[in-house]
Amino acid sequence: MNAEYVLGASASVELRDKVLNDIRNKRTNAKYLVSEYVDVGDYVAFWRTCFETLFLMNFYEEPSLKTEPDGADDLRFFILKSSDTNGNPKIGITVRRCHDASAIEEFTHAISNIDWEETVYLNMISHSCRYYLACAIMQKSTESEGKSELLTCFACEVFASPSKRRMDKKGSSEKITYPNIYFSVDDFDNAFEDLLLTPDQDLCVELVAEMSNGVSTVIFLGAVSYDSIRNAFANKNSVNGLFSGSFPFLSKRSKTTDVEFINMKGPNNTGRAQVAVTRLTEKTATEFNSRSSFSHSGGGSSRTTQTSSANFRSERAKPGSLLTQVTYVCVSCQHIMGMLLDTPKKPFVLTTHREKLASPSQ
Repeated sequence: MNAEYVLGASASVELRDKVLNDIRNKRTNAKYLVSEYVDVGDYVAFWRTCFETLFLMNFYEEPSLKTEPDGADDLRFFILKSSDTNGNPKIGITVRRCHDASAIEEFTHAISNIDWEETVYLNMISHSCRYYLACAIMQKSTESEGKSELLTCFACEVFASPSKRRMDKKGSSEKITYPNIYFSVDDFDNAFEDLLLTPDQDLCVELVAEMSNGVSTVIFLGAVSYDSIRNAFANKNSVNGLFSGSFPFLSKRSKTTDVEFINMKGPNNTGRAQVAVTRLTEKTATEFNSRSSFSHSGGGSSRTTQTSSANFRSERAKPGSLLTQVTYVCVSCQHIMGMLLDTPKKPFVLTTHREKLASPSQ
């Protein structure tokens, strides 16, 4: 995805900003609720117009255009709301390529159950931002009381998806998860191969959304101590304030290397991260130390950019140390939109990581 492709290359910067402001006003206005509209058609028209302006305008103006500028993603999502035979709400997602604007127009006029507001939100999440997952080992500072020092950090680009697949089975089919959005790291064991947690340290996971207008916001933030992870690892069926028990399945890798998959919850249950935890033995600690370079390194994973990493300590792994590797972060669509449009929060881990990498002394 090109960095300049924000809210669709389909609209000019001025027009995009105007539509964004209209959406912000709609979200904060008391009349935002559908039930308070005198004419529900006005509600549908507003959100449909937002969608067409942000994500289809190029193709209305240039019907011969076959791809988005700069090779950007040309897939557009549509949220379909319906009910099952028992009257329970049912959510579906369909996808169309935007280069055939006339076909999309024909499709949208033929379908009456499109939720246009959520359709706008999902396409904004999919096309308006670049997302970076930063995972760090933190320790209480000995110089500043109440503050933590970043010891090790890994960061990689991840992609938003309204679906997921099981991490324990390669090639498994994907399952629609909307309104929950998943940010997965497919080969997490390579992306976070040196994220080692020892006593008196914390694991911090930060997911950041960056828009090309310079706005960055945290959309998930979680931190947990070594002791909490160790206890959850020791008893995978335990449940505490930060973790639920590990998944009932273990991959082939975990059967031979003592790995548990543990859920880490965000503040006030806003999202969750899955962490693969490996407890090092004397043998594996020795192997870890022999390959660790304690320097900047690169890595990567399918559908992620090259991992940037920085290690600012010389501590060696010991038996009982925990290797922690984030496999995915899951956040609700509504929470992401709230952070993007209503209450953005400045990143700390990713910003500190980048500053340390850019520092001549590192």
